[in-house]
Amino acid sequence: MLSMMVLVSSMILEEKEKKLFAIIKITSQGQYPTMLAKCFVMIIMVGVITTMMMVGQLVYSSVIYGLGDLSRSVQSLSQYSQCPFSLSVQQFIGLFILMKCLAASFIGLIMLLIAILSKNKLFAIIISLVIIIIEYLLYLFIPSLNSLYLFKYFNLISVLQTDSFFQVYRNVSCFKNLISLQMLILIGLLSLFIIFIIIDTFVYHYKRNMNIELVELPQFKNFQSQSLSLIKQESYKIFFIQKVFLLCILCILIQCYQYQHISIYMDNDEKIYQQYMKRLEGPLTNEKEQWILQEQKHYQDLNQQLATISKKREQGSLTQTQANAMQEQINEQLRGEQVFQRVFEQYEDIQNNPQKQFVYPVAYQKYFIDINWLFMPTLLLCIFTIIGLSQVITYEYQNQMHKITQTSYRGNHYILNIKLSLSIGIGILFLIIVLTPPFVLLQQTYGFSSLLAPAMSIQNFLLFPSWVSIGMICMMSLILKVYVVFIIIIGIFAIGIKVRNHLLTLFMSICLFLLPLLFAYGGYHFIDFISLYPLLFHGQFVSNIEGLLQILFSFIGYGILAVVSLKYIYTHYKSIH
Repeated sequence: MLSMMVLVSSMILEEKEKKLFAIIKITSQGQYPTMLAKCFVMIIMVGVITTMMMVGQLVYSSVIYGLGDLSRSVQSLSQYSQCPFSLSVQQFIGLFILMKCLAASFIGLIMLLIAILSKNKLFAIIISLVIIIIEYLLYLFIPSLNSLYLFKYFNLISVLQTDSFFQVYRNVSCFKNLISLQMLILIGLLSLFIIFIIIDTFVYHYKRNMNIELVELPQFKNFQSQSLSLIKQESYKIFFIQKVFLLCILCILIQCYQYQHISIYMDNDEKIYQQYMKRLEGPLTNEKEQWILQEQKHYQDLNQQLATISKKREQGSLTQTQANAMQEQINEQLRGEQVFQRVFEQYEDIQNNPQKQFVYPVAYQKYFIDINWLFMPTLLLCIFTIIGLSQVITYEYQNQMHKITQTSYRGNHYILNIKLSLSIGIGILFLIIVLTPPFVLLQQTYGFSSLLAPAMSIQNFLLFPSWVSIGMICMMSLILKVYVVFIIIIGIFAIGIKVRNHLLTLFMSICLFLLPLLFAYGGYHFIDFISLYPLLFHGQFVSNIEGLLQILFSFIGYGILAVVSLKYIYTHYKSIH
């Protein structure tokens, strides 16, 4: 979706902003041929992007799992046993990719039409998002057996969910003839595909005003006053002209949706262990020690009773039925013994290391160490930071305004400092947005207690001295993440000043900061030494000396890179004469 929005923006909206259509449309091939060429290029680019995504997944799956015999029937795969087409797996893969490309290209054609008709860039984005949301809601809430089922299946989201799309077996009466639902939708999608190419071409031809108009909202109208401070002007430019506020809203919605549908399952053993820890948390006292020893004696007595019952059964003083009934009652009381053993092991560890305390560690282990909890927030942080801020420094270059601003008294390093400060603030805002929902969910389920306890009380933090508390570890973790945000923003600025192009800055920033993290998450750690992985996922490195050294080297290495980049930024942020 994002790639299609970028393509449409560069093909229509950017040319509208620069008022190029007033020139293009009066040339000999500036009418139908131009729009047909744009449609063709958009379809090719979307097809290439979609195919690369699908083929990449296929290659990865083939390496990990293997593909087997591609000539076998697709119905031999249990998930597609009801697929209505008689195809081999190889042919099905081709049809699968074709449907993805067709649906994605059709969305691109809709976005092209919206861009042609829209008089404002923001409205074009909002209308595109509204259409996608409406389609998603129809797909989500219409039941499969409802009379409106065609709105559920003849739907862009349904076709993009291609794996589920081909698992449905359903026939539709069309002119008193039965036709499979997939064939009907494929024919309809192809027809609409051709129709929208024609519509886009004719609308472009007959559309007279092809310029972008600025929408003046009354509450923001005073931002255009010349007496306004540069900080407010830059804030308005970044948040509203460059649409960073939309990314903030989108990031919040994604996080809310994601964590609204996550439920944490706790089995009975975990609940019992949590209750034990709530009772015992803190330093070991005589009262706690006596209670633990009493619990241990209680379980020892129960085990002794089991042994006595077995002995009596062997001697014949108890029948098998009596023995089973008595053993069942005792086993009921012994269910918490394994959980208590975890508590007792922690008690023995505290006896050997009196500086430790009882701590319930699950929330800290999940929030700081478990990569399944860390990866999605980290991925969103990098994506939204890069997308939102890659245009901050390149915006003036692409509009040639740097030749004016950088030669003015307060338009050179002063305005650069404002841009950097605002960008860092936005990066920290994204950080807060992505970290808050998982923190709240884990707090509600497990609780972040014992923040003043020594960090060495948790198994993963044994290397830290006793004066380092769990709260200090949490603070250091937050500082490292803020440091990473600072590094990414400095890198984006340096790249932007070097290449002076938005899309190239976006592409290079993704390659530099995001791809190494994806490789590491996929199990390929060969470039960890030059990636942000040790700093962002530092919880996995703190349990041994080598990991701590790797964090230290990454911290120092990226610190040096940040200093060099800052020097480059302040040296080269000037107009070309």
